[in-house]
Amino acid sequence: MMARLIWTFVAAAVLALLWVIPDLVFPNPGTNDALELSVLGPLIFLITVVASLLSIAGISTLRWGPLGPVGAGAFLIGIAAAFGIAVLAFGNLSNDRFAPLFITPALALPAGLAIVVVALTKRSPKPAKPLGGALRGAAGAIVVAGWLLARGPSGWLRAPYGFDTYLLVAAAAAVVLYLGARQRGDRSVGIGTGNVRQRE
Repeated sequence: MMARLIWTFVAAAVLALLWVIPDLVFPNPGTNDALELSVLGPLIFLITVVASLLSIAGISTLRWGPLGPVGAGAFLIGIAAAFGIAVLAFGNLSNDRFAPLFITPALALPAGLAIVVVALTKRSPKPAKPLGGALRGAAGAIVVAGWLLARGPSGWLRAPYGFDTYLLVAAAAAVVLYLGARQRGDRSVGIGTGNVRQRE
């Protein structure tokens, strides 16, 4: 119980920081302020996609079950949907700075599908039902979708150019993968001695 409260507090603190820091750092952003963030954001997402793809190797090399990779794949599929919803909601996207909104789902969807298919077909030394991983991935993507819609299109036209969104995506992907990968064998190990549970 205490571990869940800690994780909830940490997650809320991270979300709050990601929300307020752009306004604190760029209170009155100009047209081309911190333009390098427009490149760093997609680069972080590319690293996230590559790390998610490499998670498949953890099934055989690190003796993971499929929950982590399936969760990561489902998360990427959800990210593609989230950015697609944002494109529809934002309307006129003729400005070149909206290009990441189209590039992101183009990368996320095929990568996510590939991860899910390979993870489900790959023989795992730690068999487990993958539904839990998929639900975690979907939940993470829903959080990102809400973030995108709440932020609106302005954050893509000026600093931080969606950089905060990509940081959130990377953090959520790491959490989804970790929660799935930590489930080893017939036990699920959490934080602290009170969080070792036998899988039924």
